[in-house]
Amino acid sequence: MKKCSFQFCTLDSLFKSMDGDVEDGLVFSGARVHEFKSKLPVKKIMDLVIRDYQSSKVQAANP
Repeated sequence: MKKCSFQFCTLDSLFKSMDGDVEDGLVFSGARVHEFKSKLPVKKIMDLVIRDYQSSKVQAANP
């Protein structure tokens, strides 16, 4: 990426998408993205993951 042309640079495209430019930025998702029913902030997703993890630890400790 030392000779990155603005038009074809992956990094520049990722930065554009970070700034909200989904037309010119590089935006992608996983193969199972169709399974999502709503959009949530990352903090909410992480809170749910941590909650579920802690719940599974309690269940594993008390079979």
